Amino acid sequence: MNSLRNIIKILFQKTKPEQLFYLYQSGNLRKLPLFENYDQNHFNVLGNETIPYLSKDEVKCVEQLFRSKFKIKSEKEPTHVFDPLRYFAQEVLLKKEGSPVIKYEHLLRWRETTHLLGEDLVTTAFMAHVDLEQTRNRTDFSWRPIVPTDNVRLSNLLKKGVAENHFHLKGSAPHFELSWMAVMNQLTGWKKHFKGDADWFFENSRQVVGLSTSMQGEGFASGADKVRKAGVIRIFLHRLLNASPNGDFSAKQVEWHQIIQSDWNEHQYLNFAQSEIDLEKYEAFRYAGSKLSYPCPDYALRQKPEDCLMPQNFILTGERAFLYQIFKVIFEHDIGHPVWQYLDLFYLYLLIKIEFRQEFIQVNEKIGFQNFADYQDRKGCFLPKGSTYEAAMYYLAVNASFGNQRIVSFEARIAPQVSPSQLHRTLCQIDHAVTQSPFESEHRYSDKKEQAVSDELLANMATLLNVPTASLKGLVTTEGMAEAEYPEPTLDDFFYTIHFIKLFEDKKWGKGHLSEAYCRNYDMRRTVKKQAQALAKLRDSMSKKGLRVLGIDAANSEFACRPEVYAQAFRFLKGHRISGKFAHFDIQHDKVPFLRATFHAGEDFYDLVDGLRTIDEAIRFLDLRHGDRLGHAMALGLHVKSFYALKQGMITLPKQVLLDNLAWLLIRVREYQIQDYQGVCMRLEQCFKHLFQELYGDEWTKAPCLSTYYDAWLLRADQPELYQTAIDTFTEPQNITYWERCRLSEDKEVSQIRKTSKDARFLYQLYHYSGEAKRKGAEIEEFSVPRGYAQLIKALQRAMALEIERKHLGIECNPSSNLLIGPFNRYDEHPMLNLYNRGLNGHDDQHAQLFVSINTDDQGVFGTYLENEYAVMAKALEKMENEDGSPKYRPDAIYDWLDRVRQMGIEQSFKQDIQYD
Repeated sequence: MNSLRNIIKILFQKTKPEQLFYLYQSGNLRKLPLFENYDQNHFNVLGNETIPYLSKDEVKCVEQLFRSKFKIKSEKEPTHVFDPLRYFAQEVLLKKEGSPVIKYEHLLRWRETTHLLGEDLVTTAFMAHVDLEQTRNRTDFSWRPIVPTDNVRLSNLLKKGVAENHFHLKGSAPHFELSWMAVMNQLTGWKKHFKGDADWFFENSRQVVGLSTSMQGEGFASGADKVRKAGVIRIFLHRLLNASPNGDFSAKQVEWHQIIQSDWNEHQYLNFAQSEIDLEKYEAFRYAGSKLSYPCPDYALRQKPEDCLMPQNFILTGERAFLYQIFKVIFEHDIGHPVWQYLDLFYLYLLIKIEFRQEFIQVNEKIGFQNFADYQDRKGCFLPKGSTYEAAMYYLAVNASFGNQRIVSFEARIAPQVSPSQLHRTLCQIDHAVTQSPFESEHRYSDKKEQAVSDELLANMATLLNVPTASLKGLVTTEGMAEAEYPEPTLDDFFYTIHFIKLFEDKKWGKGHLSEAYCRNYDMRRTVKKQAQALAKLRDSMSKKGLRVLGIDAANSEFACRPEVYAQAFRFLKGHRISGKFAHFDIQHDKVPFLRATFHAGEDFYDLVDGLRTIDEAIRFLDLRHGDRLGHAMALGLHVKSFYALKQGMITLPKQVLLDNLAWLLIRVREYQIQDYQGVCMRLEQCFKHLFQELYGDEWTKAPCLSTYYDAWLLRADQPELYQTAIDTFTEPQNITYWERCRLSEDKEVSQIRKTSKDARFLYQLYHYSGEAKRKGAEIEEFSVPRGYAQLIKALQRAMALEIERKHLGIECNPSSNLLIGPFNRYDEHPMLNLYNRGLNGHDDQHAQLFVSINTDDQGVFGTYLENEYAVMAKALEKMENEDGSPKYRPDAIYDWLDRVRQMGIEQSFKQDIQYD
């Protein structure tokens, strides 16, 4: 199985479209789809790159093995590069109720392979092969975007109800599928994405290591050229498949070849191809009748919305039907079909599509949030504002999730706005997109009383009754039949959390008045103020939209700005009660709930220490308490020794971050009474004093004081402008508005420090307004991890976890997201297993058992679903072994653990009126 998966990776990921197109232009491509004609030397070169743990001789053996296997299995028919897809699909998939499902024992293999190539490539090949064996012609292609497993026990467990507590709305749609559809249906008009100053999409390629760093290459004038080539190939093959009556297609085949081989200097070629696409769009619209909105989102759609078994997935059926039809021609060995002689172009189409996909789905092996952010930033760039594709983004994100899983609490996270009217407009647009199908011109599918049974269902019934299928058409409807397992969502089924966006500040600090005039993150603080007040005003208006916002969050890179930037806004919003013309009504407790809070912390960090410090700052500065949550918090559960081994004992980070880490670490070690690390602590304190002198020594005339610096760190919960002048004494500022009353932390320790410690106030002032401290603090330092440091951090990590356990704070875990962003490589190494393991490792009163949940984060970027997140964790635990090779955990312990995590997820919800089993 591993060798087969590597063969697929070589043929469909590592092989470059440039090579195929060069062969096509030279007339040598026609034989390439035959696996036996694939250049052996080229295969071995790519194989050595793809399978680094095998020698060159072993790679040759793998290649020869599969050449012989394919010949044995297909003696009478030639073997194509597409056959490995069929063999892999047969091993890992099965057909259940007309849709593909994953054999649970192969889940991780499936995940690793399809994450690179896309699920539809394999599922359509599988369904084509199965339907050929069963002599059946499929008409429904609306199966789930993320295929489920056949694990009945897990499915029944999740039917009790699950909560989705960490779901970024815009990042959770199938962005690649929608973007590919948009480009394939409109070959022109993407100039700003492909050329000129805005050509960031291909200039900043996110592809996996080993592929070209740009979409541009030999045979293609540009990345846009390559994608448009795929668009022309698609419409050409589509016309061959469907024998469209629009004109004499045979007479135009020479013209098609000129278009495909051209260098795009002839604009009429593009116009010709686009005119053909527009004709096919109208044909698809006519096929679906008035039920489909116009303009049609995809000319390949040949299924009516009302005939879909899963109508929320209707827009995805066009591309699936296109792939399915070609795979049937291939696997049936239908050499008389007009598509047969153009399988080389189909192969080229797939390679371009897969390469384009790798710019949307995080498939490279780089870690860290910034790598993910590069994917996230491009997710909607090919979905024009106000288009069907943009509406489909919101619709699919929510409906496809609801339609396939029993979600009892659904928290959709969206970005804030700077005015209440803009925020209200955004909420209205999303609500409309979610609750009204963007694909149909009439009401939604579920509102119709009578619907025709799909052709596949009719075919099954005809087989059972031994009568012609045509005799049943028009006689059978779905009236009286069971409704969908999971009903479509209404506005009461999901709610919003507003997540502020952490952004880097643009100012470059140095000597001069600019540094003295502005505190750190000045612009970000001003923006957050506007956004927080906009949300408060929307709530004051008693808008029904605003009352469905139940939480606040801050997301994006932890290196951009720290929790202190959001302290005033979180205090303001968490304590907000309505004011204005509705304030005199006694409706506060019933109609306007307190906002709950979560915060992305401990997800990405230079050192585990600043990851833990960020978690501590979020709890202290944002006043997180019972009912609030932390997003990710991986630093609390990461394997400490493995982390520092990965860093090879050297941490590179800004000097200010290192200074803060040292002060916080040393004081917290004292507060937790962690013993036996005096030697390493003494070394760290010397490092602190040296670094403090370097950053603040020009303006601080006293000896460096660790406790004073820590006190100044605690003051970061206060608004910095209050410390800009007059530090000799601190006078409580006059508070006129509620926003102003939230400028100071209400923590008793912080209040005592601001009143009594002149030195702490002065250090806090220098932190924000000393240009020299800012400039030097931004310089980079190499910190060599001293002996005993990792053991100290492990002890600190354990103590912090026990403290957070007592605070009853929720931890939002996101297995696939954390795996792809974090510094670990396997699901069974997920920090979650160290945060909560009750029932897995026995009862341990000394081990913290935190309040955790499983979520998806940006499911569109990571190619996952909530059900699959539970499944991969279950399978990873089942595969874990003891030293003697025996299973580490019993199945009943694993499913009991999953059920408790599921239950905790529901208990974490910001929604207060959940009904569940």
